Amino acid sequence: MKYDIQQLQSSSILTKSNLPDTDYVINPYVGCQFACSYCYATFMTRNVGRHRSEWGKFIYVKNFDETKLLKQLSKLSADKKILLSSVTDPYTFAENRLKRTRRILELIRDSEFRGSVGILTKSPTILRDLDLISSIKGAEVGMTIPVIDDLNMRLLEPFAPSAKARVSALEKIRQRCEVVYAFLSPLMPYHVLQKDLVLQTLRRMQELSPNYIYAELLNLRKDIRDTMLPFIAKLPQNLQRSFFDSPKQNLKNLQTFVNEELDKLNLSPRLGGAMDHSING
Repeated sequence: MKYDIQQLQSSSILTKSNLPDTDYVINPYVGCQFACSYCYATFMTRNVGRHRSEWGKFIYVKNFDETKLLKQLSKLSADKKILLSSVTDPYTFAENRLKRTRRILELIRDSEFRGSVGILTKSPTILRDLDLISSIKGAEVGMTIPVIDDLNMRLLEPFAPSAKARVSALEKIRQRCEVVYAFLSPLMPYHVLQKDLVLQTLRRMQELSPNYIYAELLNLRKDIRDTMLPFIAKLPQNLQRSFFDSPKQNLKNLQTFVNEELDKLNLSPRLGGAMDHSING
């Protein structure tokens, strides 16, 4: 696929966050070339004059004042956490060539900031930067992993690296970095019919020995469901119905199952267990 790559001047690449478990976020790009149909960040299209239907077809590379970022970092106390990233993937395809994320990590390493730095991605490209990441005190590296043997996920995130590639990358990250976490996401309404696959994924995560784990249910926000409709239509009929016949209850039942299994497997879920966004649906 051809991507439209543009430059964007950013007044400040470090921004305060309302997300749980982080204080600030850095998003090196606007857009994400993985084009996941369930992505909640498609609202970012309005910031660059794009339509939601274009999500995954463009990337805006943020240019920023490095001296300003270093000054901002120096003012943050050691109890603060920065996340890369919240509304893009820091290792989207453009990063292979442009290395904007790598430059930001170099600046964090060389700064006076002594808090923690979370790096969350779906891409094995992060392995390129393990030398740098392992030199950053307080670095916490996470890999977002869907239900591993759910082949339907390829319909929902067609350009993202495969689940197995992500698991393999996380194994390598575990060998190099002190704090590593797995992010099981998204858990779909139809996964309540595939509990065996969910359990297999949790057991595989247990084998990876992450320091902790996040789990997240699909955000059922209306605009997300609308974007997903063409992809949902490609699913088997029984799985399609899970999105329309009591989807919130399906997710609630799935949440109970996942939380119980996390406890049995002695995994350490952050935020009290599987996060549920369905209240906003």
